[in-house]
Parts: sequence; structure tokens; C-alpha cells
Amino acid sequence: MRAEGEHSKGQTMSNGTNINHVEGGYVLQPRTLFDHALWTDKPLLYRCLWSYLCAMANHQDDPDTGLKRGQLRTSIPELIEVLSYKQGYRTHKPRKDHVFRALEWFRGDGSTVGRRWGDGGEMITTMKTTRGIIITICNYARYQEPANYERNSERNNNATTTQRHRDTIYKNGENVKKEKKTEETRKRVVFVKPSVEEIKEYCKSRGNTIDAEYFFNSYESKGWMIGNTKMKNWKSTICTWECRDKDRKAQQHSQPSLPTQTLEQRYTPTQNAEA
Repeated sequence: MRAEGEHSKGQTMSNGTNINHVEGGYVLQPRTLFDHALWTDKPLLYRCLWSYLCAMANHQDDPDTGLKRGQLRTSIPELIEVLSYKQGYRTHKPRKDHVFRALEWFRGDGSTVGRRWGDGGEMITTMKTTRGIIITICNYARYQEPANYERNSERNNNATTTQRHRDTIYKNGENVKKEKKTEETRKRVVFVKPSVEEIKEYCKSRGNTIDAEYFFNSYESKGWMIGNTKMKNWKSTICTWECRDKDRKAQQHSQPSLPTQTLEQRYTPTQNAEA
């Protein structure tokens, strides 16, 4: 049985041009497959198995075998051999339960979220026989009919362009909204001067020795300005004062101390010894 689109070698067109067709035929693969859960969520074994099933399915009814279009007869041992590969001198074969699990997922057993292949979410149906398993690819005729792609190509392109335009408008609209929201938030941030008690409590919690009244009066007289800029956070300014106070104390400790003198020594004039 030839695969989909198989032609004899060396076919001649009506204008006399000889075309050497690729032997073995072809299988159509929709681009939406790359957004499918098979491609985004499942192991490589699942994708290899799916490609093999689609390639081996009959592209038309076969009266000799009784298989319909989109069907193939296979077995678990055969699938294991097909999915085997060599790495150096060693042959790697998939486990039997892994192949079973992949077929169960294709059948739609369990969750079918994200599949959208068959009418009910399933990708295949299976039927056991005395000679193996008959697998039917769901919606095979739809995905293997070139006319379905050609007829919808222009409409799909227009739909894609329209959707991209809508997405661009939406994103631009979202950016404008975010900018407005940020601007509104910036405008709503208004400095509220603290009270002397609030300053005392904050200084007490930090364990510093800053005079709360002096701090309050110092900035109250300046309109709570730091240079030419309006104060935004008085607690940050407290921390700045702490750092300056620590630096000042450190400088004082680093200077050499003068010898102490009593009042009498300090104010008693020094008498020069007689020669």
C-alpha cells in the first residue's frame, strides 16, 4: 500500500517535463501540531510514535487487508523495534509500559485537555485482533487532504494578520494603561510630615540618640526641604543623620586626647627657673 501522495518514479507531465518524484509518498503535518500538547508537554517517544503511526496508516481503503483509510495493523513488539535506536554498539529500546502509556494518552484515556484532535479529544482508537492491534487515526481524512490546507490558507493568513493587529492594539492599550496608572500612583504619593512623638518613637525603635525636637524644628523651618528637593521619606533622613552621627563620633575618638590639667595648673602663670 502506497503512502499518501505516492507516485511512480519518472512521471512525465503534459508539457513533456520529466519529474522524478520522491519514492514512498508523503504525509501532511499541520503546523498547529507544534502548539499541541503532544509537542509541548510529552516526551520524545510520543512524537516519534505519532509520526510513525501517521506515516504507516493507509491513505485509502485496502480491500485486500480490510483496513480503511487512516488505519494500520501493528503490535507492541513491532512498535518497540521501530522506536529502538543505536548509540555506538548499544541498542536502546523503549520499555513496553512506556509504549502502552503513549497509546493510552493517544486514545484520550484520562485528561484530554489541550489535544483538540478528535471530536472527543482522542487522537486514535484501537481494536485488538488475533494478529495484533488495529489503530485508527482520528480525523485522518481531514488532516491528509491537501485541499483543506489550500482552501483555508488565504483565510488563515488574513485571520492571523487580523489577530496580530488586535494583539498589537491590545498590548499598546495595556502599555498606555500601565503608564497612566504609574503616573497616577506617582501623583498620589504625598509627603506627610511627622509629629515630634512619631520621630521620638522611631528613634527609640532604632536606638539612636537623635533629638526629635531638634530634628523636627530643623526641617520645619526649611519647609521640610532637603536642599532644593521636597523631602519624600523622613525615616530615611533619620537614617542619614544616624550615619553622620556615627562618623562624627568615630572622628572624635581617632583624635589624640590632650593631657588633663587642673584649674589651678591651667590659670597659674609658669615661673621661669632662675639661672
